[in-house]
Amino acid sequence: MKPLQGVKVVELGTHIAVPLASRLLADWGAQVIKVENPSGDLWRYYGLNVRTPISDEENPMFSIPNANKKIVSLNLKTEAGKRILFQLLEDADVFMTNVRMKGLKGLGLDYESLSYRFPRLVYFHFTGYGYQGPWASRPGFDIAAFWSAGGMIGSWTREGATPFAPGSAFGDATVASMAASGVLAGLVGSRSSGKGCYLTTSLYATAMWYNFGDVISCQPQYGLKRPAPQEDTSNFNPFLFPYPCRDGKSVYLAALEFERNYAKCLSVLEMEEYLEDERYNTLPAYIEHSEEFTEKVKAKMLTRSAAEWVERFGAADIVIQEILTGDELYQCEQAWAEGVLTNVEFPSSGYVTAMPNTPVKFMGEELPHTHAVGGIGCNTREVLSGLGYAQEQIDALAQCGAVRMPD
Repeated sequence: MKPLQGVKVVELGTHIAVPLASRLLADWGAQVIKVENPSGDLWRYYGLNVRTPISDEENPMFSIPNANKKIVSLNLKTEAGKRILFQLLEDADVFMTNVRMKGLKGLGLDYESLSYRFPRLVYFHFTGYGYQGPWASRPGFDIAAFWSAGGMIGSWTREGATPFAPGSAFGDATVASMAASGVLAGLVGSRSSGKGCYLTTSLYATAMWYNFGDVISCQPQYGLKRPAPQEDTSNFNPFLFPYPCRDGKSVYLAALEFERNYAKCLSVLEMEEYLEDERYNTLPAYIEHSEEFTEKVKAKMLTRSAAEWVERFGAADIVIQEILTGDELYQCEQAWAEGVLTNVEFPSSGYVTAMPNTPVKFMGEELPHTHAVGGIGCNTREVLSGLGYAQEQIDALAQCGAVRMPD
């Protein structure tokens, strides 16, 4: 039995953070019903930005956050559509949404309204920047509220270089894990107290949490320089640094404690002549000469391939990893051996696409797989039938525009 068996979640979410959070809950056993408006979740069309299909039969970018749910399309501007949503909430444990609060209040879907009707409901609301402060009313996608406001783009781009562009919805996906954790805590509290709760997080708050290193270390009393000058190759630890290798690939060497790993790393690098060199063999001395020594290590790393360095440092039990690129991820042997990826077949095009699975495993339970998700309202008829609507009633609701089903 999956751990969330018997939990019912109603999601009124768009794009990534809320849908991906509820996808995690679905994979862990919850019944998740996703409510779309008649024009569909805008994330259905995101594939156009990254050259992937967006048809009802084949939409891999939409399938990741929405697999393993029932999808119903309701027009909440109609009384019939709202009535159906309230019926779905009657036995729900959790309501999750990222609709702006003004819109929720207009629909009677704010916490105060729903908690009055459903006092045991765990209510999760997601925002870009939170409820208070000068940015509270700003719209916020992850590129803005997570990556830009959270400091990662500014801190991790070299001074004078063009800021980098993060991958698709990376910040949203990061926040989804935080959101799912909060909802699970809310469920535990609700089961104990018999009362629901209201919880929220934002892209901005989560970015600041995950970027705690820069939040702390860039303050004047510590003085880390961010961003570093483009020409600056120094570092506070040359064994915690990315290096290009002879074959054009790169590795990230990650020996965290400089002095403890100094002799071991020099042995692997065949740089023993620096073992007793007082310019480098203690951390305070190294910091004084960091740029010149890092350049020596960099030159040495260029003498072997990435695979050779991984083997050599690995044999010495020093953490190192090849830096993979996008075209290597779906072919990674480790991913297939561990069940991180699964193949999804799309009969309409004949493509078989490698897609990630939920990363948490409950040992002894079958691993839930990503699968293709259908079009707008693909489960509307099934969900309404489960609420007791007759087929003629469902057809009438579709005809008057209160619900939508696939064409």
